Amino acid sequence: MRRPDLEGLPRSARPCGYTLRQFQPGDEPAWAETCAAAFPEQPDPRGITEREFLSKPLWDAQRIFFACASDVPVACCGAWANPEAWGQRTGQVHWVATHPAHLRRGLARAVVLAALHWMRAHGYQDAILFTQVYRIPAIRLYLDLGFVPWFDLFPEMPQRWASVEAALR
Repeated sequence: MRRPDLEGLPRSARPCGYTLRQFQPGDEPAWAETCAAAFPEQPDPRGITEREFLSKPLWDAQRIFFACASDVPVACCGAWANPEAWGQRTGQVHWVATHPAHLRRGLARAVVLAALHWMRAHGYQDAILFTQVYRIPAIRLYLDLGFVPWFDLFPEMPQRWASVEAALR
């Protein structure tokens, strides 16, 4: 999905009972646990944080946003980029996860908005993200935040998006 610009972003809001912040040293175990709990179907789900973030040349603690319960990360989102693939001005919303014990409290919305506002403040002009077509609650969130389907990369996407539209109804 793609958000064609980063203008007019909704204001960030802190969900009641949670704090929002960026990565701090020592967050690794709770971050890995959140990703593993949110994506148990992934091969090596506890390794998502190392594989997708910590081991990358782009790694920067400022690019990782958490919603925390008692200062423990329970939802996360990366304000990532892939300049070789998308250019210097396109940000990537990367690995949005909410621990299942904290679902339906606005945490994903809060961390995605934090990442989008960070991207805008750092000169990004638009944003992309990738998700599976069966993640209907996430797709609803992304549509609500101004993302639209992006069919350019995969020829089968218009057909797959038809099933998403049916599920959204």
